[in-house]
Amino acid sequence: MNANIWVRSPYPFRSDEWLTLEATLQSMYGKSLVYFREFPVDRVSIDNTNISTCKLIAANLKMMHRHYASLDQRYRGTSYCTELEVVIQKSDEEKPAWAKNEVR
Repeated sequence: MNANIWVRSPYPFRSDEWLTLEATLQSMYGKSLVYFREFPVDRVSIDNTNISTCKLIAANLKMMHRHYASLDQRYRGTSYCTELEVVIQKSDEEKPAWAKNEVR
């Protein structure tokens, strides 16, 4: 299956950070995937995958976003990822309602 993983309220990674995250996920899972920044939501598109792999990728994405948000909260007092949500969908399904409403 081809899938999309939608991330609501993502951490605002710099370009080099999210490209590194994309490369890391590709090397870890051996999948053809692309990380899209569609502020204020992010999307990871994955080809030829299965639901188990998508769940692992989604869990890692959630952990990375929360990790960086936690560091910023601790050292800079900024608050990111307050409504963090991760949704896995087949690529032919409509994006989540919150993604439709939030994508500009």
